[in-house]
Amino acid sequence: MRVTSGQRKVDVLHSYPSLAQARSSSTYELYVHDGRYSVPTLKLLNTDSEDEALRMAKASLSESEHHLRVELWLGAQRVAAWTRDGAALA
Repeated sequence: MRVTSGQRKVDVLHSYPSLAQARSSSTYELYVHDGRYSVPTLKLLNTDSEDEALRMAKASLSESEHHLRVELWLGAQRVAAWTRDGAALA
């Protein structure tokens, strides 16, 4: 995106790298179902790729023996879900 200020043109995304990064990354919601709690724990994953979000979601199952299931969402769409034994949920 370019902004004109008088005679100078400024490349906003070049001047502010965090804006460029925000445009290229997505925020996924990871719901971790823990056997100790009645409500899942929400973790926000800001990644550049779906593959990275999937890897992080699967890894969260092994963080604790109490993690029974995880669900990965992007907006209103469930991307994936797994149980502790590795079975994918539809």
